[in-house]
Amino acid sequence: MNDIVEMVVSEFGNASLEVDTKEAISGIARLAGSFLFRSFEIEINDAKPGDVMLSEQANTKGRELVNTTYVLLQKFGVQIDKRKMSGEDQIAIKSKFVDVIGRIQNPALKIMQKYELNYEEMAHSAAIATAYMIEQSTDVVPEVAFSLAMYHYIEGSKTYPSDFID
Repeated sequence: MNDIVEMVVSEFGNASLEVDTKEAISGIARLAGSFLFRSFEIEINDAKPGDVMLSEQANTKGRELVNTTYVLLQKFGVQIDKRKMSGEDQIAIKSKFVDVIGRIQNPALKIMQKYELNYEEMAHSAAIATAYMIEQSTDVVPEVAFSLAMYHYIEGSKTYPSDFID
């Protein structure tokens, strides 16, 4: 988890390691969803990065990422008030899925290989890192941060990613 957080901070942070919290949370959540997508091993022809790929696996397994983050937030003492969950207008971010995944998936793959994880294990490691980023956030309320993570878990698990760069 620490390696994932450090990687995202280095990718999204400025020279003094200040990070746009929403971009970092959405980036890690997209990464989690994208690695989960790869674990499905769906045979795909004629898809290009950014194409939406609907599957029952994404519907089922994607909830597990949400649950992982939610349970950890509770263990960290972060309570999520479901009545305060944000709408889409509050979770808007500037970055595009393909751009973010293109920046962070190769360093994440190295982390995955370092710890000998499979794609699904890496997805859950990124979900743990997402919970940590939400817990550490001082500029985004937990409900908005958690909504942001849920939205991008879904996006990542249902979007065709870029190929890894050798």
